[in-house]
Amino acid sequence: LCFQIVRLLVMFLWIAHMTSCVVFAFGTSVPSDTGQHWLDDLPRLQQYEYFTALHWSVSQWSGAGLIDVEPRNTAERLLMICLLMCGLVFGGSVISTLSATMMQFRMMNREKTEKLGLLRTFLVQNGVPQRISLRVQRQAKERMSIQQPLSESPVPALSNLSEPLLCELRASIFAGHIVSFPVFRWCSV
Repeated sequence: LCFQIVRLLVMFLWIAHMTSCVVFAFGTSVPSDTGQHWLDDLPRLQQYEYFTALHWSVSQWSGAGLIDVEPRNTAERLLMICLLMCGLVFGGSVISTLSATMMQFRMMNREKTEKLGLLRTFLVQNGVPQRISLRVQRQAKERMSIQQPLSESPVPALSNLSEPLLCELRASIFAGHIVSFPVFRWCSV
């Protein structure tokens, strides 16, 4: 979950950076029909100009649109309208993806939480001393966290494979185990 969130934020920051570079380029290089650019009112410090463009870009992509960067010509205004429209869609997508990831995480942990809650109820109802109760809960939680390897039966997609491909899959899975026996290691030489 944490990796997915970090990946999403890095992607968001990269898109914001690329957008800020385009906005910065529009403010410095694109011909103006009014003779003005959005950078005209800012101090002539390239770092400050870039971070102002990045700040504007992040606010547009997040859907907030709250920073005071005023387009001063038609090209800048058209660019900012397009970016604002894209920001509405992208911002909604980011929030939707983040919400779906959080729900998936909650659903994964729900069964474990329910089992541990039932165990706590059992321990309280049966008057188990706290010292033993804590040890029981800790061990149950640790053992529930161990991920058991899957067998074929809970993987329904495997039933769609052809028999030769399924045999090849099984051979690749079990080859390491079979070769670990000395008799078969000698045969494979």
